[in-house]
Amino acid sequence: MTKPIYQAGRFEPCALPGEFIMLLGADGPYGPEPFYEVQFTEGVKGLGQRGLTLIWTQANAAPAGYGPLPSGIASGSIAAGAQSAASAPSTLSMGVRQLLQFRWNIHPLALTGPVLQDIDVLVNLPAAVARNGTLSTQGRFNMIDQFPLPGDQNAVPAQGASYTVPTMPYQHPADVSNLTELFVFENTFTPSFTVANNGSATLSAGSIGIFVWGWRMDLIPVKQPYPKDWIGVRKFGKDLMVPPRDYAIVPISGRGAATSGTV
Repeated sequence: MTKPIYQAGRFEPCALPGEFIMLLGADGPYGPEPFYEVQFTEGVKGLGQRGLTLIWTQANAAPAGYGPLPSGIASGSIAAGAQSAASAPSTLSMGVRQLLQFRWNIHPLALTGPVLQDIDVLVNLPAAVARNGTLSTQGRFNMIDQFPLPGDQNAVPAQGASYTVPTMPYQHPADVSNLTELFVFENTFTPSFTVANNGSATLSAGSIGIFVWGWRMDLIPVKQPYPKDWIGVRKFGKDLMVPPRDYAIVPISGRGAATSGTV
């Protein structure tokens, strides 16, 4: 039986050491063998100074207290109604046979121009494949529709400043932001982010980042001959051998907002 992913309520790794994963590409199982065994699992957070992973900055430099600037970051002003270049932070790249499962929230820093809710973030993974959309429209993430952290009444503070913490009950967004969940594999299936300015003024200063929470897994391919207790099934139009106990099927690539289903 396959293990569920994208669950709200408690964010857990899709597989633990000794369990099995199938990596699902755009056309079915990805890799020389359909399954990988997990050798190591570790929590991931705080990918950047003060925990922020930058995805756009106007000045092509990290704000004070948030540097150095990762490679692959888009920069420059964003005119009203326009979008940034695609931003692919090297922070989110993985090594050989490494899988990153993560969720994220958008966080601005000292923006000048549009109001915060005028900013959308679009995601591609891999770079040529739009995610979170329908047949004709790519999905967008907006701060108005994300679960709050204690400091979300304010923008991310400047160097030397602190959050003003509201008195409110909250659940950590890592547990409930299940629709932001993405999977990165090696340095091939990596995300890129595009910032869209829906306001009436140019986005002329500041930076935008994401807080990342996730799990890193080190994988090893399961090669033939397969264990004797594995079961023959038909999945994705192929005859496959699968583990007798629960395993995860992990989508490392989307199929694009303009791609219809196939049989």
